[in-house]
Amino acid sequence: MWELPQITILRTNSKIVGAHTFRKFFLIPIMQDSRILTCQKSILEP
Repeated sequence: MWELPQITILRTNSKIVGAHTFRKFFLIPIMQDSRILTCQKSILEP
């Protein structure tokens, strides 16, 4: 009877970890790119 709760816990943990790594790899570069673009705009516009 112990196996089922452990499996569900592992699944939820893997989902959380997957979402975290997804955010790290995809959202952070996008945020940095948007910051760079805003900086360039402020420099280019008088």
